[in-house]
Formats: sequence, C-alpha cells, structure tokens
Amino acid sequence: MIYVYEVDGTVAQANKPPRDIVNYIEVVQVPDAPRESWRIVDGLLTFDESIKSTIEATEATSVAKAERDAALEALTYDFGDGRVMQTREKDKAKVDTAIELLELSGQPTVDWVMEDDIKYPTTAAELATALLAGKIGAAAIWSSYEP
Repeated sequence: MIYVYEVDGTVAQANKPPRDIVNYIEVVQVPDAPRESWRIVDGLLTFDESIKSTIEATEATSVAKAERDAALEALTYDFGDGRVMQTREKDKAKVDTAIELLELSGQPTVDWVMEDDIKYPTTAAELATALLAGKIGAAAIWSSYEP
C-alpha cells in the first residue's frame, strides 16, 4: 500500500502515512501511467491521459534518437582484408583532408588509423570508397529513423 497526496498541483507518494498531511489517500494499486500524469479526483487516484501520452511520446522519441545516434556512431567500412575503418560523420573532414593531401603530394598511401587503432597504408581510392559507404550507411539510418 502507498499513500498519495497533492503538493503544489502534483501528486506525491509515500510508503507511510504522511505526518503533516491530513488529506492523503491510501492506494492499493497505482495507475499504469507516469507519475507526472497522476491526479487525485474525488478522493481517487487517477491520471491525465493527455499528459501520459505526451510523456510516453517524448520518451519514445528519446529512445529512437539514442538508437539512431548509436547506429550513426557505429558506422564502419570493412575493406575485406582485416582493415575496418570508422566512417562516422565526425570522420568525414579528416578523410577528405587525407584524400586531398594524397592527391596533392603524389604519395600512393597514407598511414590511416583503423578501428582497431592500428595504422595501415591506405590509398586515396580506398579512403574515398569507405567515405562513400559511410554516407550511404548514414543515409539509410536517417531514412529508417522514425521519431
């Protein structure tokens, strides 16, 4: 059993009868709704459906965003030879710079730190392929995102 009472327009709950509150009610079963939506009406504990729906929608959106962000953060490209390169959005500028430097310097490869934190010689074409795969992967994540 819990005890509920109103404080400043919201419902508070306690495991014991509150000492300084006279207008509390004993509750055997609480509503299946977030506590922020609880209301005391005519001496009964109930909830506001519109507040419940808003809270649940906000929580669902937060979960969807977190899942989307985790998927975007985990984007990689597997070269098929043991090298796996991270292709996250935050890596794009570094990859573009490396491609540009390779093209300007005429060097065949750059030592690129892969997902396993080991440097491997990597060509501009390989970097460009990985970057494109990352963009395609990110586009797929964004198109499947349902807030």
